[in-house]
Amino acid sequence: MHCKSPATFVCDCACACDSFNDMVIAGDINMPKITWVSLEQTPGAKELSFIEILNDNYLTQMNHFPTRVDNTLDLVITSTPDQDTVNEVLSSEQSGIFSDHNTVSFEYNALIQTGFKFDRYDIVNRQQ
Repeated sequence: MHCKSPATFVCDCACACDSFNDMVIAGDINMPKITWVSLEQTPGAKELSFIEILNDNYLTQMNHFPTRVDNTLDLVITSTPDQDTVNEVLSSEQSGIFSDHNTVSFEYNALIQTGFKFDRYDIVNRQQ
């Protein structure tokens, strides 16, 4: 999908998927109609389009805890589910953050490779 002027989150998501292989998208996605435990029960064209983009790009939604009343609005979406863990969802009182949403705590484990290759001799000489 090519988005000349991304006007919606769904379009932004599709554009990001075209641009990046590994990603984490986290935040208040605000799609309360999505039933994350049973996606086939989800109504709404916007919600179904969003789920289709996730599926087409092998993205996984990791948070299954409610973040506002009974709705799971704050999501952690990733292309690398084996590297992401949602630890817990904290109430405002527990997190110390003033919000009408609960706070999602998650970890992302990444291996970062540099484009530089150092010769052992260079590293040893720089330390002296």
